[in-house]
Amino acid sequence: METLIMHPPNKEHTQALKAIAKAWKIRVETSPYDPAFVAMVKKAEKRGNYKELDPNNIGRNSNCRLYPVCLPRLSDLRNLAKAIP
Repeated sequence: METLIMHPPNKEHTQALKAIAKAWKIRVETSPYDPAFVAMVKKAEKRGNYKELDPNNIGRNSNCRLYPVCLPRLSDLRNLAKAIP
């Protein structure tokens, strides 16, 4: 078994491919991401114009220029939660 990724040129072809898959009982998955967003990420990857972040250390990241507001530390959130009655 192999996985095929198809890029139909228009909505008519997309509907035809889905109808064939349904008739043949083939599972179809669609991307949850906006195609414009995916294209932007792929372009940035090609240019090397991106920064990888450690998801376990994102609140303590010293380079907050990626976000309009720096994310708070988990300990700060816990202290804030304790202060709320």
